Amino acid sequence: MSQDGFEFRINQDSSEPMGGTELIYNRVMDRIDDDLKEKFLVVPQRVREDHVNDSRDKILWLHDLAEDPESAHLSHEKNRQMFRKLVFPSNWALWDFHQKLGVPFDQCMVIPNCIEPIEPHEKPKDGKKKIIYFSTPHRGLNILESVVRLLKDKRDDFELDVYSSFKLYGRDQQDTLPEYKDLYARLEELDCVNYHGTVSNDEIREALKQTHILAYPSTYLETSCLVAIESLAAGCLAVVPNYGALPETCKDFALMYPWCASDQIHAANHYHYLNAALDNYWSEATQSVLDLQVGYYNYFYSMDSCAMKWNNLLKGLAR
Repeated sequence: MSQDGFEFRINQDSSEPMGGTELIYNRVMDRIDDDLKEKFLVVPQRVREDHVNDSRDKILWLHDLAEDPESAHLSHEKNRQMFRKLVFPSNWALWDFHQKLGVPFDQCMVIPNCIEPIEPHEKPKDGKKKIIYFSTPHRGLNILESVVRLLKDKRDDFELDVYSSFKLYGRDQQDTLPEYKDLYARLEELDCVNYHGTVSNDEIREALKQTHILAYPSTYLETSCLVAIESLAAGCLAVVPNYGALPETCKDFALMYPWCASDQIHAANHYHYLNAALDNYWSEATQSVLDLQVGYYNYFYSMDSCAMKWNNLLKGLAR
C-alpha cells in the first residue's frame, strides 16, 4: 500500500529473517508489561501495512542504515508523525538519520542492543587459540580470508571457526552466487579453518565459550553490532576496525584499527592487530581487561537492562 506517496514494500526473500534483530525484538517484547503492549505497538524497523493499520500508538525501532530504501520514508515529516518515538541502537545511528534524513532529535531515543548474559566459563588453555567469525559473508569475510592466508604462513598456534551464510536471513540463493560459493570453498580448503555455515544462536554462544578472539574485519556500516556484543560478553578479545558504530559498541575494550576502503590495506591492518591479539591474549594485562569487559557487557547489554529501558520509555509516553 502507499501512504502520502510512500510505498510500504516487502522483500519476499527476507520476509521472515531469523537474525539478531529478530531475536532481540521477541525476547524484549516478552519482558514488556502487558498493559503497555495494549497501548503501544513497537514496530521492528520495517514498516508494513499491518503496522500502519494498527490503532495503537507506534514506536519505530530502527536498525537499518539511513540510506537503506526501507528508511527513505522517514525523510517525510508526515510519515515520521505516525510514530511517537524513533528508537535507535546507537548514537551513531541516530546521527546518521538526523544528518541524512532530517530526523529531529526530540523525537528520538537511543536504547542499545542487548543479549542474554553468557554464563561464566574458563577459556581453554591447552591447544591452539580459537578465532571466530560469525556474520554474513558480505561484511568482511573476504578480508579475513586474505588475513588468514598471511597468518598461517607465520604461525600455527590458531584455528579459525567461520559461521557464515545468508540462510539466517532467508536469502539462501545468495550463497550460490560465485563470489560467496567460491569464498566458502576456498576457506574449506584451508587446514586452519573450520567452515560451519549457519547454526543457531545457542550453538554460537556455546562456541564463544571456547573462543579466544573475534576477528571481524567489517566492511559494513554497523548501526550497533550484536556479533561484537556477544563476543565481548563471552570474554573474547575483539579485533575490529573503527567503522560505523563499532567504536561506540566496543568502546576501549577492542583492539581497534583504522578502517580503509582498500581491501589490501584493510587486510594488512587487520593482520597486524590480529597477530598482536594472538601474541598477547594470555598476558596479565589482557586478562585483566577481559575480566572487566565480561562484567560490563553482561550487565549493561543484558536483555533485562534493555527491557527496563523500554518499559521506562513506554511508561513515560503513557503518562
